[in-house]
Amino acid sequence: MNTWRQAVLENRLKLEDIQKQRQRVEQETLECSRESEQRMELTMANSGVIDVLQQLGQMLLKERDLSEQLNGQISEDRNRNLEERSERLTNKARSLTAEILEVQQLLAEAKTRNVSAEALSTDPL
Repeated sequence: MNTWRQAVLENRLKLEDIQKQRQRVEQETLECSRESEQRMELTMANSGVIDVLQQLGQMLLKERDLSEQLNGQISEDRNRNLEERSERLTNKARSLTAEILEVQQLLAEAKTRNVSAEALSTDPL
């Protein structure tokens, strides 16, 4: 009869362990779902990156045109104005580039977390 109680106790401990593992997997699944939602939001926000890249391209073209104009025979006041505009466009282009890199980094981090969470949630119990 002692072995019967011992078997029941062992099975109870195994059941508790499995229940804990199940809770852990459910929690990881929930976290994975949240991260997937965040990744989806970042992906949606990424469509804005395309717009930003297009703006960046237009600004770089303007900057090139302004630089070419500066190399021509233009009055000193006009040169100064073009230099200021060129500098503003360059600064804005740098700012947009930094923003794009930051969004790409966030996307990469979210993807890494999601892959890790998916790997944990697919482990057999």
